[in-house]
Amino acid sequence: MDELKLVKWRKNFTEEAEKLQPEFDLSFKDRIITDAFVLKVDEVSQTLCLQIINKDLPPELTERLNNLLITTMPEDSI
Repeated sequence: MDELKLVKWRKNFTEEAEKLQPEFDLSFKDRIITDAFVLKVDEVSQTLCLQIINKDLPPELTERLNNLLITTMPEDSI
């Protein structure tokens, strides 16, 4: 995936993840959801990978973030 698509994907994912903040606040007061994960570029596939760094994140939020990673991925153009 080219750099422009990666930048767009990262931006879209982060914007959508930030919408989960109220749900995140139920478990973690005074923290922001974007501190709970890191987005990295997989060197082989050249796609974004989600790494959850807050091990106390509820499984439901982890699943929602993983789904967001998939749904925010830009389509390949021919």
